[in-house]
Amino acid sequence: MVDQQIDIAELLKCRLAVAKGILHERLAKPPFTTIDGVEKLKNRLTSEIRFLETIESGKQPLEKKFVETSNIMHFENIVNKAEKYEGVTAVLQTFTIKNVEDGDRTMKHIVDIVANNGNRWIKVISRSPKGICMDWLTGASRNILEQANDYIQMSKRFMRNFSAPEVVFDFTAGVPDRIANKLRSEGVNVVGTLVDINTITKVPEDFLEMLDVSETKDVETSSSEPYQPPINLDVSAVFVLVSNLTHEGGTNHRFSSKLLTQQAEMEREQPARRNLLEKIEGRDWIMCKTAFEAVKTIVYTVGGETERERWEELIRKVRIVEDNPSPKSELLQLSDRINSRSIVIFGSGDHYKAVTATANKHFVSSAHHQGVAFDVVLHESRALSEQKEQEL
Repeated sequence: MVDQQIDIAELLKCRLAVAKGILHERLAKPPFTTIDGVEKLKNRLTSEIRFLETIESGKQPLEKKFVETSNIMHFENIVNKAEKYEGVTAVLQTFTIKNVEDGDRTMKHIVDIVANNGNRWIKVISRSPKGICMDWLTGASRNILEQANDYIQMSKRFMRNFSAPEVVFDFTAGVPDRIANKLRSEGVNVVGTLVDINTITKVPEDFLEMLDVSETKDVETSSSEPYQPPINLDVSAVFVLVSNLTHEGGTNHRFSSKLLTQQAEMEREQPARRNLLEKIEGRDWIMCKTAFEAVKTIVYTVGGETERERWEELIRKVRIVEDNPSPKSELLQLSDRINSRSIVIFGSGDHYKAVTATANKHFVSSAHHQGVAFDVVLHESRALSEQKEQEL
């Protein structure tokens, strides 16, 4: 019994060392310094550390179940995998949307790792193959097949380039082979060592039949190039493309406008036009008539001569399309942040299967809360500035 207590004490010491190493060293360095959700991961690690420290100090009993069930090893696996995958943009990211088809019930889904610049959702499974198998056999809620269904269904609600993000289940300790085959048949890309299910436990024949698959769906691999749909230019995107503020020398002026002064400071740090072009160049550009007429009116009212010239040059590269809001956009209710013009612009982009380039984050967020998700490229806002330039 004494030896067992020593082993548990050593395990506790090891868990704490791992957690503190992740918290204070690994998460403080690239790539985690630029990844969303790292603060959430830090908070969860801190909570685990505090609990284990109450055991270390004697405030909680030194019991095996408390130490072994700590989530620290799972968080370590998430960190390890986040370092492995390309283009990681977030960890522990929550996707929230209201399901208008189910009485406006709020649906929340946490993705362990968002990779490939948003085109891949990764779930990290630290559970043992036996644990995975027993959860499924005993009908435990949220077993691995139910989780896969949730991932697949939710990914379809948050399209990237009008394709659902690839769903990857990465099993760090291995996965029962028949369950892996079933997951693949549902469209999940399975990563991990396959373990013969018959070596884990005796599975009833009728349960094995539930895992039979007749055809495996093709799952997009990381080596294939994602589809690049057209770009639907919102009014704000056009301003970024034509404003003097986003072109050479545009920030070398004084502005009486507080907004323009702030935007000039931001532009020196983060050039909005360059950043936007990196995301949309090489694609077809469209504008619906409502966006076209709105920009035209504003440019010829408050735009300067050079800004008007850029606008006229831009529209020669853009295909103007009829307003045609998609059915889902017409479900939106008008509010302080959702107006009829935005519904037409975003809805038309959705109809033409084009990703909308916009700085209107409030509209995108408010639409999500009403159960409508649009495929967008977000960028910083810039106003037309030429008429308000003053010499330094």
